[in-house]
Amino acid sequence: MSTKFKLITRAEDYTEFLETQLENISHACQKLEGFGSRLKEVESTVSQLNTRVLGMSRVLKIQQDSSDSSDIYRQELLAQIRDFKHTERLMKEFEYRLSQIVNNYTGDEA
Repeated sequence: MSTKFKLITRAEDYTEFLETQLENISHACQKLEGFGSRLKEVESTVSQLNTRVLGMSRVLKIQQDSSDSSDIYRQELLAQIRDFKHTERLMKEFEYRLSQIVNNYTGDEA
């Protein structure tokens, strides 16, 4: 018969069984707390990146609508494009890190 399903007859055995179960639950709670804090960090990063992308989109829209193609506007647009490319790289890095977190979390439960 499996040790998991054996009848526990002694008080010491039952106490040991309960302590083991408590340790397992504590470990699971710690993992969930860690995952929760990582998820909050991810949400914060997504929010910041979304704000930056929206701001850059507005600037690009203004630039497109503007008929003034002076050097100053061209330089600002190039700076925004560089910033947009940088943000795009950050988004890709974020997506990779998020997939790593998800893989680690789902891998722990498998």
